[in-house]
Amino acid sequence: MRNVNLKIVLPDDCSKTIGEASLDVAHVLMTIAKHSKRLKKWEYISYLKKEENLIDLEKFDGETELAHSLAEQFIKSDGKDVRKYNKDVKVVTEDSSDWGGYLYWYQYKESKDVEYDITLFLGGTAEDGRSRMYIEVPESDENFFEWGPKVMNDLIDYFKPKYAGIYPWYFRKQLKDHQELSFHPGWILYFPNDFDLPDMSEYEKVEDYKGMGKIYTLKDEKFVSDSRDQMLKWVETYKKFEVKYAQPASKEEETDGK
Repeated sequence: MRNVNLKIVLPDDCSKTIGEASLDVAHVLMTIAKHSKRLKKWEYISYLKKEENLIDLEKFDGETELAHSLAEQFIKSDGKDVRKYNKDVKVVTEDSSDWGGYLYWYQYKESKDVEYDITLFLGGTAEDGRSRMYIEVPESDENFFEWGPKVMNDLIDYFKPKYAGIYPWYFRKQLKDHQELSFHPGWILYFPNDFDLPDMSEYEKVEDYKGMGKIYTLKDEKFVSDSRDQMLKWVETYKKFEVKYAQPASKEEETDGK
């Protein structure tokens, strides 16, 4: 499936309780629904019965109420693992913590071939470096390059991430022919001001983002699959990233946009 991925990588130490992680998830779901109003009915991917996994955002008054419901789903689905790997936890509640963090996975299906996925790894420690999220959007959603950057900006405000980016499938496909890096160039990128970057001159548009960092846009126009001009710009930037980030990458870092 040809997807465009929005990736957010969180700060190294994001230890959280189940309740705190669920509130983060609620914020992500509500933010997406705010900017793409039809994406309001999601399915939580778990071993629970299908009817227990369904989430209709319109039934909740706000993020706090939604977060309690998401936490309840998570505890029903994964509470036994929290107890198993955290011997000090006897009864799993929203105040419980799992040293290994939490996986939340949601899907929105319009048809057999049109599917949206949200995958969130939250609550990880600085040692595992896994705290991140992926929002996968089918390329057929022609409005994504309008609402996707708005979602990214809102999540930057909320999470203050290490970095973020939007990665079309066409760029990711090229990674098969290139060395894996710790960081890959994307269509749109956000990096904090103190991030040590290579030359970014191939990016046509560079904007200050609220004094926190900069947003780089490869070409100030809608992404077009198989555009030779866009692809050449990406390859030239990739070469610069390759010089700087050609160290072995962790398994979680090995594929931007999964």
